[in-house]
Amino acid sequence: MIPAVFWIATLLAVAAPAKAPPAERHPPMGDCRDDDMVDRCSPEQQRRVRELFGVKPIEAHRAAGDQVRRAFYVDGYGNDVVAIAFVRPKGGDPTLWIHFPHAAKGARPEALQAPVPGEVWEDVLRRSSHFDRRLVRPPQPPSASGEMTLCMHSWVFTVEATDPAEGDYQPATVRRATEDACDDGLAEAYAVELQRAALPLLPPCAALDRSRYRNEAMMISACRLLSGDRLAAAKVLNRADPLRFVREAEDAAELEGLFQYQATVDWNGERSGGNSTAAKFWTAKVLENGRADLYYETIEGLAPGRVRLTGLLFREITAPGSHEPVDEQARVEQIWTDDQGDFAIRSATVGPFQRQPPP
Repeated sequence: MIPAVFWIATLLAVAAPAKAPPAERHPPMGDCRDDDMVDRCSPEQQRRVRELFGVKPIEAHRAAGDQVRRAFYVDGYGNDVVAIAFVRPKGGDPTLWIHFPHAAKGARPEALQAPVPGEVWEDVLRRSSHFDRRLVRPPQPPSASGEMTLCMHSWVFTVEATDPAEGDYQPATVRRATEDACDDGLAEAYAVELQRAALPLLPPCAALDRSRYRNEAMMISACRLLSGDRLAAAKVLNRADPLRFVREAEDAAELEGLFQYQATVDWNGERSGGNSTAAKFWTAKVLENGRADLYYETIEGLAPGRVRLTGLLFREITAPGSHEPVDEQARVEQIWTDDQGDFAIRSATVGPFQRQPPP
């Protein structure tokens, strides 16, 4: 995803755009459309995204005298993932802010924050020098074989920066760039650097299993599920993944290690216990009347060795006397406790499946 060093070393000098007014530098970028063909360069879309994440315009930070470096991340399917902001308010210390998108229903997710060490802050500033410049690549000769290279499902990044005024002759500045990952440009490269700088400052996020996530932004995004003792909650999130998509009866063998020896499962009044029995019972019920997939809502650390996971089981069934599928969901609560060094399910409760109205 990050442009090769030789691109930066050999092309940046010839790619520098004409000088913009000192207060703002917003050069035209490449294709700003996400996978849903939404123009992420549009001022209206950028206003919507700020409202989605609950952040103020970068110009408001400039007016307040703040120094800011922030990035908004859109995944390869047009979903707003996370906003990462390094902010040094006027008269204050550098702070990392993580903002999550606000769903249509429910309360706005709580933003995460963490102090930023001096060396990290200086590195964040140093690496931001050229993110709003556009690389000009040399023309490529046509392929003799007629082959074409396609870039699909690319991420889109919007990066913003503001610096306070320095004396009477250096006014406060704002810079902004929106870039499709297919460009392999400097805005994407800097957005990658910001997510990598942010993750170590968030220990619960950094504790997540890296192999399960595409990049650091997705790991940070997953932290929106964690609350209470987040380090304990992160351990459960790492363990719970096999429960999400059960596909066949043989999956019970993999689930067995997730249930404690004396685990109990209450599935809308039907009960089963014991790790082997509980795993088979859970698997059978999940596959009953249409496969049900588990989606997490919250993972709350109640204590270092006790975590509550809540979520919803979704399934699609065909109603009696009808050929049209309908959606159903059931509420789930699991209590996980530390079982000899690994978290496992102590109890699980599943409510009744209920029909969902069409969107």
